[in-house]
Formats: sequence, C-alpha cells, structure tokens
Amino acid sequence: MSVEIKYMPLSFINTDKEILKQIKNTVLFSYLFQEFEETSLIHYLESTQYGYTASASEIGTHQLVRITDINSGKVDWKTVPFCDCDAEAKYLLKDNDILIARTGGTTGKSFIVNSAPDNAIFASYLIRLRLKKDVNLEFINLYLNSYAFWSQIVEMKSGSAMPNVNAEKLKTLKIPKISFEEQNTFVSSFKNIEKSKNLNSLFEKINEVESLFINSKKTVTELTHQLDLIKQLRQAFLREAMQGKLVTAVRSSGVETQQTGQQLLAKIKAEKAQLIAEKKLKKEKPLPVISAEEIPFEIPEHWVWCRLGEICNYGSSPKSEPKDLNENTWVLDLEDIEKETSTLLNKIRFNERNSLSTKSIFKKGQVLYSKLRPYLDKVIVADEDGVCTTEILPLKLYGNLNPYFTKFALKRSDFLIYVNSVTKGMKMPRLGTNDGQMALFPLPPLHEQEQIVTKLEELMAFCDGLEQSIKESQGYNEMLLQQVLREALQPKEETKIITIATRKLPNPLKTILAAHIVNICNTRDFGRVKFQKLLFLVEYFCKIDFESKYVKKAAGPYDYQLIKQIEQDFNRMNFFKVEQDKSDNHRVTYTPRSASSEINGFFLENFSDESLKINAFLMKMRPLSWSECEIVATIFAVWNNRLIKKELVTDELLFNDFMAWSSRKSDLAKDFYKKLFWMKEEKIIPEGWGNYVEEPSL
Repeated sequence: MSVEIKYMPLSFINTDKEILKQIKNTVLFSYLFQEFEETSLIHYLESTQYGYTASASEIGTHQLVRITDINSGKVDWKTVPFCDCDAEAKYLLKDNDILIARTGGTTGKSFIVNSAPDNAIFASYLIRLRLKKDVNLEFINLYLNSYAFWSQIVEMKSGSAMPNVNAEKLKTLKIPKISFEEQNTFVSSFKNIEKSKNLNSLFEKINEVESLFINSKKTVTELTHQLDLIKQLRQAFLREAMQGKLVTAVRSSGVETQQTGQQLLAKIKAEKAQLIAEKKLKKEKPLPVISAEEIPFEIPEHWVWCRLGEICNYGSSPKSEPKDLNENTWVLDLEDIEKETSTLLNKIRFNERNSLSTKSIFKKGQVLYSKLRPYLDKVIVADEDGVCTTEILPLKLYGNLNPYFTKFALKRSDFLIYVNSVTKGMKMPRLGTNDGQMALFPLPPLHEQEQIVTKLEELMAFCDGLEQSIKESQGYNEMLLQQVLREALQPKEETKIITIATRKLPNPLKTILAAHIVNICNTRDFGRVKFQKLLFLVEYFCKIDFESKYVKKAAGPYDYQLIKQIEQDFNRMNFFKVEQDKSDNHRVTYTPRSASSEINGFFLENFSDESLKINAFLMKMRPLSWSECEIVATIFAVWNNRLIKKELVTDELLFNDFMAWSSRKSDLAKDFYKKLFWMKEEKIIPEGWGNYVEEPSL
C-alpha cells in the first residue's frame, strides 16, 4: 500500500463525533487498501469542473453556492446569494454532484448536492466531481471523509503559501479499486457493521481504535484541567502573597522593629515632594482617598493600601526617536512578551527591528506594563536599558520599591478584574492613564517585599515545573493519538499506557514524595498535623506504598515512625529545616534549605507516571485548613476500613465510625457531611486499598 495514513487534527473536523466518524471510515479503507488493488480517483470520475467566477449579489439569474455557504455538511439555500450566469449548462448543479473546496483553510472539504434549487451553480473556489454511473456515491463519500483521503490532501497542499488543490491533483488520489457490486456490498455491510459477519474483524478493530481515541481525549481533558489548576495555583500563591500570608513580620517584645508600609508610603510622598520642589517632577493632581468599599481584601495592619499613581510615574516616561537609537538598543514590542506568564519570548535589537515610530525609554530595573489589552496580563522587569512601544508603560518606582514585588502585584486577580472593567476601546482596548493611576496597590515594608519575592519566585518555579511535566504528558498523549490509525493498519503492538500502579517506596523516594507534598502545600497554617494527614491520603488514595503502619490517633491516622524518619531525612538531605515552634509545642514548620530547589526535578524523574494524579489531589487539598484535612483523612480511613472488611457503607454508618474514632471528633461533627459530600464531588473515594487502620497497641 503506497498511502501512509495518518491521523491529523483539522480545524473544521473538531467534534469527537465527527472525528470518530472519520476514524471509522479510515479503518474500512485501510482494510480495503490491503485487500484490493490500488487505483486513482479518476477511475471513478466521469468529469471534474472548476466553479463559476462572479461576485455575489442579492439578485441575479442563478444562486451561487460558495465555500462559506457549506456548514456542517449542509447548505441553507435561503441564504445563498445570486449572480448572473450565461453558461448554465457548464456550472448547473445536479443531485449527487460532489463539491470540494480547493483553497483556504477547508481545502478538501466535500459536500454532496441534494435537492438544490433548479438555478443553483457553484463558485470558483469549488471543484465539482461527477461520478460514473457504476459508482456508489456513498462509497466515495466514505472515502472523502476518511484519513485515507485527508492524509493525501494534506501532503498535496503542504509547502504552499495558500493551501490548495486542483482538479488534476484530485484525480491522482490513491483509492482501492473495487467493482460496483463490491462497493454496494461494503457500503451496505458497513452501515450495519455490528451485524455483518463478513466485517466482524473490522468491527472489533473499529471498537479498539475508537476506544483508544476516546481514552486519549479523556487524557487531553484531564491534562487541560491540570493546566487550569496550575493557573489557579499561581493565582492562589499571588493572592496569599498579597494578603501577607507568605511572610511573618519580625517582632521584638510585641513591637515591630522594622519599617511599616505606612512609613514607606510617607517616605515615598516626601521623596516625590522633594523632586517637585527641585523641578525634576511635575506637580501631580492629588488622587482621591481610598474608601472602605474599594478595598478588595484584608492586609496586615503594618501594610497600607495606596494607589498605583502614588508610588510610581504611571503614564509619564521620556520618549525617543529612531534617529537617537544605536543598532544594539533593545527594542521591546508587545509580541515579545507571552500573555499571562509574562515570559520574555524575544529580545530584539534596533538593527533587527528597524522601527520608525516614537518609543518610550526605560531603564534597567523598571517595571514594563502593557496598557493595551491589559487582559493579556503582560508585565516584566527590564534587565537592561532599552526602548519600547508606547503601548507599554515603563514604571519608575519611588522609595526603592522592589520592582519584582510590583510585577507580582500587577498580576494579581483583583487588579486584572479592575483594569478590565475600566478599559476603553473595542478594537484596541487600552487602560487610560487616570484609571491606571487609580488602581489599588497593597504596600508592605521593603524587607517583606524582598521576602515575598523570594518565596513567590520559588513557588512560581515550582508551578513552572508542574506545568512542564503536564506539557510533556500532553506531548506524549498527542503522540499516542497519532498512533490511532497506525493501530488500525497494523497488528496490535505493545503500546505504553499511563497507569497508576501500586509500588513500594524505598528511601529516599518516600522522602522525595513527602518533600513534594510540603512544596505544594506549605501554606502559612501548614504543620505536622496537616502534613501527616496528607502523607496518609496520598499513600492510600494514589496507592503508593510507604510501608506505613498507621494507627488511630485523636487527629486521624498517624504513623509516628514514618513522620520521624521523613523529617530526619529532610534535614539530612538539605530539603527543609524542621523546627518546633517555641511558642506552640504542637506546631512544626518546614523552612526550605539549599537542596529544596531540586525537589521538583527529583519528583518528576521518579514519579512521572503518578505525577498527574498526585498533583491533582494535592491541589484539591492545598486550600484546606489542617482541621479540614483531619476530617477528610478520618472519613477516608473509616470508609476504607469498611471496604477492607467488606462491610456495608452508608453515610450514616460512616458518621458513626467517625464519631467513634475519638472523643474529640464531637467538635468536628458539624462539618462531617459537608466534607463527605465534598469528597464525593471531588472523587476522593477509597477503594479498600492498604492496611486496616486500627487502635494503637498498648
């Protein structure tokens, strides 16, 4: 067989139903190619004809059907325009004519004419195929809607600036050579393939390939969901950072020893007043006092809310003309910054981007914020001097504000909501200068800005690692999808399937996984209780054997030796410094050490198959408080215990077991059903895996 059949995504074949139809038809033709002699499409054609060239009009002698009039295999003749045609015999459409798009994004798309108006003709970007009398129309239609056809079409139009095929190319397409009687037999059998004994093996193959495709699409959906969760996780980190939850203020004898946000704002105002007095800065119109209704969330008492225009030169920056630039000047444009991530994609010099427009000048360390289409969330910190399009605002910060903290603050969700609500313009929406200056800004003292930036950069790098692992899985899944048709054409081969298998973890693998749990869930209230419950849940929910020996403790399942060994390994492997809180004997903190940056790499290397399930689970658990984690872990344990013993499971029985776990559970009874329903909704459901959690031995 000379045709190499491939699955290929096509923009106009984009529903699962339509793709599965194409796959089903492809299985038939891959079989026919193997069983019959090969010929060219011209073998079945009586004629080909290019369409009529004319402008569409509201009136005319003939209706002129165009590519754009064909939607989902149908034509609404009421909306088809008219034209005047003096060559009716050449272009008139008849029932069973086949129209094929010969150019543009839908090149190769076909339409079978049925019940067309008597005066219907077709436009020049279409080719009409007429079949010989002894050809089954449905047989050709199945072919035109299979990847046996599309593989050849895509190959034909590749390399062209404008995708296109012509009639001569269409005539050369490879197709099985089958008699009229056999065409009829195959079409009839294929319509009722589940009952056709002569196509029984084909029916099994179709089911096999369809199953592979459906599983692949499920994986695509899950991976897309994972990427969305990471996007949410980034915003969660930003939200916590801007609420002061990632740092703890330094205090001595109950009195803060370092500068406050209020003092910093006063310093900035004094600095600006001095610059105005020295005529280095124009006097600004005072911005209105912030009202309580404007404040989107609470911040620490030693922080202060201010307006963006109070802390920087928003909307005012020096300009430069092309004649003032040298060939090595960095010229930044909007297209150089990736939306949402704010990754700098390209750094282009003036000699490569010989722009003739006026530019804004920026200096190293200034924040560069895109005011055009602010919903794209493009903001970076300049790492060298340069110039940029005037659609990007260089922000000169006062008071030695940390530019990276400012960048993060401009990426928080409430700021994005605000700027999008006040953006003006339909085609080119921009954030106005006054609206930008009015935006709210949470201002912490400088030392906390630095701490927050350090922590956020670490957390964002962690998210980047997670995102990379998911994109690698997407790549693998796309490769698997490309094999769908290969599976239909060849004997079944060993195919790697992503599964979550039970396996025992030796040290240091359990320590690496435990460190990953801390990395992703180390929020302000994170401590040993929440950590222990997450260890239990990850082990039992993801079926990863820690060789643990959990017993019933008041706060839920507990394994003292496991947590002790892991915490010792944290110190030994330089992952985290494990410290007992001096003011609270029950609180333990996990502070990153020098090797903590390597945890994500170790995790992806050793848990590549399980990473998606683990990360999805941890992202669900991360927002929960330690007491909520205690409830979930205890519910999971009593539920799993019943499954292990093959006992009846009802909500009422689970509640009784939960209350019997410990006398302190009475304090949590009011939240039991709320968390049970949440677990069911999030599909955090045990399967009777692992050891029974018993009372501790005396």
